[in-house]
Amino acid sequence: MEPPTWSELYRARRAVRERWPDPFRLPLVKSAARAIAAAAPPSGTLLDVGSGEGELREALARHAPGVRYRSLDPDRGSRADARDLSEVREPVEAVALLEVIEHLPLGEGLDLLRRIARILRPGGLLFVSTPNVFMPGRYLRDATHRTPYAYDELGGVISLAGYAVESLQRTYNAPAVWRALRLWVAAPLHRYLGVDFAPSVLAVARRSP
Repeated sequence: MEPPTWSELYRARRAVRERWPDPFRLPLVKSAARAIAAAAPPSGTLLDVGSGEGELREALARHAPGVRYRSLDPDRGSRADARDLSEVREPVEAVALLEVIEHLPLGEGLDLLRRIARILRPGGLLFVSTPNVFMPGRYLRDATHRTPYAYDELGGVISLAGYAVESLQRTYNAPAVWRALRLWVAAPLHRYLGVDFAPSVLAVARRSP
């Protein structure tokens, strides 16, 4: 569970910035759950790590009914199918890790991503979301948060864990009028001030075949 060295993380982060140089121009999706439902394999198993109340289950049932959903959460108060990755006996086609990695120290987050790779089928998809550090207060509102990830750091750590990052997106859901005002009127001001309105960043990555 050793964290990456500064130089390793710097190189990985720089590679991500070369592909996506402007965090304020990352595509917007309404929610991580909707984006996962659209991108997930049409059949097979998706493991939701840190599933909480199982919100992703509902989105998949509506928008990707062919996907078999399994949940994992160490919280004994949750109604999860498993408590630890060691309980997952068969490889899966996709894994979701939504708003989880920021609760771990950097080294543990990297280790978790590598452990997930061992249960993903070759070519399987990984979905990781984390609070957007460019939205004021978003990361700081939870005392259990341990590690803030800027979009390039998130992509860099995922690549250090052995995945190929395919896309980075921001999540933002609002009524149509307010959404249009944000996108077409306020967006230039947001970029100028370095303050975003999208609460989370979602990375989509693929395990090497």
